[in-house]
Amino acid sequence: VRKSRSDPGRLAGLVNDLCQSPNDRWYQVAESLIKAGPVVVPALCEVLLDPSKHAAWPRVYYVLGQFRPDADAALISLLLTVPDEKKSGVVGGIVALRITRTVPYLLPLAFGVDGKTEVAELGKRACEQLSGPLPTQRQAARILRTEIETILTQPVPQGSEVLSLLWWDSAANRVEAKRVSFEMWRRERAAYLGEKAAQLVADDPELRDLASCLILER
Repeated sequence: VRKSRSDPGRLAGLVNDLCQSPNDRWYQVAESLIKAGPVVVPALCEVLLDPSKHAAWPRVYYVLGQFRPDADAALISLLLTVPDEKKSGVVGGIVALRITRTVPYLLPLAFGVDGKTEVAELGKRACEQLSGPLPTQRQAARILRTEIETILTQPVPQGSEVLSLLWWDSAANRVEAKRVSFEMWRRERAAYLGEKAAQLVADDPELRDLASCLILER
């Protein structure tokens, strides 16, 4: 029974049904996905990367909410890797699941460090919903610096030496599930935040040096 529940073809069909079912039936489909277990998380996250399916995103958020912390890790890794035009559904999921620890990763979006106005508005709304009024850019850089220190000193959680994450493969233009060590994920997050912190406060040589070191160690 467990094998049939996790059959990729069956799961893809259920996810499609979740998106297309009428309002009086989608909850039944959601229950079937929940019974299948966390194996459905990648297929659900794929829906969040398709803006044409945005009407179904609240249903996806509901199902993902049953699979924490797996869903949290998937959404955070996608936030760091997907292109800007695919971030809307991911950020929406982070807000819907109230993943407050993502605020340091959302702040660079909110301040438009990459120059994208639409994405900046998306990040600003998410930060305000999760943590209240935006800090100044310098305050945001300090928040990122503090998060980097937390990441680098965090002990490896027991049983989490290897993580299952979702990664955007830009060459293949698709999401891929990856098994990565906690140490690799630690370095990846620290380097991301270091680079963004240096962009937030471009006149801080200490932050620039920190970012360079973290990127080299990635």
